[in-house]
Amino acid sequence: MRAFAADAVVVAVALCALFPRAAISQSETKLFAFDGAAEDRFGGAVSMSGDDMAVGAPWDDDKGSGSGAVCVYKNQYGTHVCLIAKVAASDGAFGDGFGSSLCIKDDLLIIGAPYDDDRGECSGAAYIFKRDGSKWLQKAKLGDSAGQQTSRFGYSVSIDGRYCAVGAYFKNTVYLFKNNDTTWTEEAKFKASDQPSPCCFGYRVANHINRVLVGAIYTGHYGVDTGAAYLYQFDSPTILAIQDVPYDQGGHVTLTWHASCLDDGRDSLSHYSIWRAIDENLSKCIPASIGETRKDHPPPTVRSALFNGQTYTWEWLADQSIHCYSHYTYAAPTLYDSISTSQTDYTDTNVTPGHTYFYALAAVDVHENESDLSEVVFSTPVPVELECFTASVERQTVHLTWRTASESNNYGFEIERCDGDHREREWQKIGFVAGYGTSSESHDYFFEDILTPAQTARFSTFNYRLKQIDADGSFSHSEVVAVTLELPKTFSLAQNCPNPFNARTTLQFAMPHRSLVKLAVYDLMGREVAVLMNEEVGAGVHCVTFDSGDVGSGLYYYRFESSEFTQMRKLLVIK
Repeated sequence: MRAFAADAVVVAVALCALFPRAAISQSETKLFAFDGAAEDRFGGAVSMSGDDMAVGAPWDDDKGSGSGAVCVYKNQYGTHVCLIAKVAASDGAFGDGFGSSLCIKDDLLIIGAPYDDDRGECSGAAYIFKRDGSKWLQKAKLGDSAGQQTSRFGYSVSIDGRYCAVGAYFKNTVYLFKNNDTTWTEEAKFKASDQPSPCCFGYRVANHINRVLVGAIYTGHYGVDTGAAYLYQFDSPTILAIQDVPYDQGGHVTLTWHASCLDDGRDSLSHYSIWRAIDENLSKCIPASIGETRKDHPPPTVRSALFNGQTYTWEWLADQSIHCYSHYTYAAPTLYDSISTSQTDYTDTNVTPGHTYFYALAAVDVHENESDLSEVVFSTPVPVELECFTASVERQTVHLTWRTASESNNYGFEIERCDGDHREREWQKIGFVAGYGTSSESHDYFFEDILTPAQTARFSTFNYRLKQIDADGSFSHSEVVAVTLELPKTFSLAQNCPNPFNARTTLQFAMPHRSLVKLAVYDLMGREVAVLMNEEVGAGVHCVTFDSGDVGSGLYYYRFESSEFTQMRKLLVIK
């Protein structure tokens, strides 16, 4: 179970009138269930995330009267809203109320069915769905492990990343579940420490990264039923991402984490300690605190800790000082001008491509006491390091370029295209480029896609991705790049890719019409390091390669200049 710090937050509610300064242009779209019927109560719960919208109809009768359903919509092209899917519980039944509560976030959707009877009458349930192309597939059904009649588990729900919160307000309890890649397991339970039953604790819930907020509408802080909200926070940090550094032949990964709730400027914390799991004889583990380990044992220091029911041996990698940031990463050099930024990063420089590594963090106070280890996150540095993947268009020809920093057993790349919205349509293989097998050198690749008049008449946007295939048949996909056949309407200068970089990077700029262009690189003293372009260029999106062979490591600027437009960006060379 995770450790939490709890604060009772009394919520005072006031009514406000909003007076617009001027008339606001707006449009209205009224959504209906395509198969709506009387008493469906469509609109009983709603949620949005980006262009995705979910609307509950808790008394829909597709699987029995009051079984419930949810419609998922997408807002396309500004005002056009289309129905993507209608979802229902795989075991939906009479009176479940599926869709009474819901929350959509990115590719995940959680839906409450507070009147489900699996663990007793109205014991309740919550369902997790995940996007798969244009479909939403059920991945899990959650319930109270100690099921109780009329607890109404699922009356409120929230989801964010690997965690979801579910309220059972008739039981005055909120449950936190964690996604362990294949299953969702109960991580913690919350109950108000200062309130007797009933207080409807869990009537509403919200969660974000390492915080859970719980509403209790019948709590009497200032009088009968004035209500309150309770905030729970992890005292251990939360790893947000582990990213493979794209220019290092698979030898580095970078950790980013969310701060401990105790990292609040009150001098209660001293530093964060970064740990990596190792394959070590457990008899050699040192059952000591971080402080004792540092004092009594030379590095690498080790300890043992449980993860998913197994004991792992962990080695200490580094300490990161406390700066009262909300997010941390730790590395040097940095793209930022000063230490005042709210992000830093930590890069592990001693990893082997193709091997899997587990990482965890602990917050350490000024007395050398430590929090629980954070959620354990793993990473596998990829054997083929893709430095950059860009697309540019000239008339009806799309030029794709990409570069690898190194390759291991690389059979080659399939080029895939998706016309229009890649989240709505199928990907098609349009070509293949052979790889270099195993190589420690950088290699550049090129591919041209000549679009037909029929394609360009139907679509204006085209998406591309690479399917990198190993000699053993395993594969992985690159990120998606998109091009539009419409000419740019304004000048623009994009951030170079990759950045930071070791040998070469690509700079991209857009031109609405023909003009004389100068693109040059400068050091921090303003001295011109390289002139990449100084000529007349036509309308369109253009790419230029900068080779850093003659410059040293450090921060540089590149400047785009025409008679009508000037812009400057930073780039970082690391050798």
